[in-house]
Amino acid sequence: MAAGSVPSGKLMAFVLSALLIWPATGCSKPAEGLAKESTTKTAASQRASERILVRIGDKAVVTQADVERLLRTMPPEKRRVAAQKALGTVLSNTVFSVYLDEHPELITQEDIDREIQRDVKVAKLKSVEDLKRGLDESGVGWKRYLEQLRIRIGHAKLSQRGAAKAKDEEYLRKLYDEHPDYYNDTRVKLRHIVFAAPVTSTPEQKKARREALARLREEIVSGKKTWDEAVKLTNDNTRAIGGLLGTMPRYMRLNEALISTAWSLEPGQISEVVETGVGYHIVQVLERIPGRRPFDDPHTKFQMRSLLQARPVIEAVEETQKKYPVVGVQPIDLASIMALPPPASKPAATRPAKPSTRPATRPATRATATRPATRPAALRTATRPANLRPATRPMSLRPATRPAAIPSGIPVGVSGAKATSQPS
Repeated sequence: MAAGSVPSGKLMAFVLSALLIWPATGCSKPAEGLAKESTTKTAASQRASERILVRIGDKAVVTQADVERLLRTMPPEKRRVAAQKALGTVLSNTVFSVYLDEHPELITQEDIDREIQRDVKVAKLKSVEDLKRGLDESGVGWKRYLEQLRIRIGHAKLSQRGAAKAKDEEYLRKLYDEHPDYYNDTRVKLRHIVFAAPVTSTPEQKKARREALARLREEIVSGKKTWDEAVKLTNDNTRAIGGLLGTMPRYMRLNEALISTAWSLEPGQISEVVETGVGYHIVQVLERIPGRRPFDDPHTKFQMRSLLQARPVIEAVEETQKKYPVVGVQPIDLASIMALPPPASKPAATRPAKPSTRPATRPATRATATRPATRPAALRTATRPANLRPATRPMSLRPATRPAAIPSGIPVGVSGAKATSQPS
């Protein structure tokens, strides 16, 4: 490799792909001066960088370009389905970046320099300049890399705070004693009805959705509609199974607002309208299954420690969203996303042919006349008489592995003879 060149090995590809998973989120893009900007332009007349999808208070915005940057690396057939998830990823990063702006003491320059050197080492590069060069060539860029590095360090710092609390055995015992059903594997079986309202929905659209679901809830409670009739009015993919979400413990990969509401209900009770990032829900608990897992069970402590480690990041995002509400502006332009060029196909990796050490033409270094007879001719046939050959392999079925060109003076199996597969 030439001095200063950037290796294109698996480690470098891993570092760059990790950066592309977390796209630039507009975190350094202030929202000042944008509040009065007209949004009446059609999607076709707006550039992706001008098409604002979501505002985070007056601190930051998420644009169509931010989402497209993430989806650009995907095959076209997967982009439509992944668009909302990509928006959620971008929005989460943007909100967390706002939190970091509000807490500059969390990350020092020494933290950033240390992580940069770590990335250089992981990518097996010689210098930071090599890393910069590789990022520029990949399309990531140094600025985007630093933005995502800051988010990565922030997550790690907050997680370390939670992990420090999780080491305190007395603190864990106190949490367990206060809410044993949170951690002893108590479960609830629940179902929901949801009216979707993505984060790009305007306040007016969200209000209409909430009011419509509130009216539907009243009809269910009063008996005008059954649950099965009401659930058919939603477009959620659980409508075919009556809105069933399954049986789950208190802490599950489910929206906290939804599961905490369900936990407060008695079996058969229907909740008030609950807002999540998906939209508006009403929840009904069908059954509560008591748990019996004690505090000293390793699974209990592992779960509690995992929750405590993740909690500071979740609380940071919630704190920021309360201070700077997320407000939708306009939906994602799916036509623009589908019109993006497909990602450049990488050439198939071909393994270079291993150079052969055998010459093209075999020199006649072993003359037949001078080859020592390692097996006397008199013993060649005497050691295996024809009448002792196994009957299961008749002569007519033996593979013709000995070419006619092999000199008769070279016994089969001796080094230098090609027909080494001939049975001895």
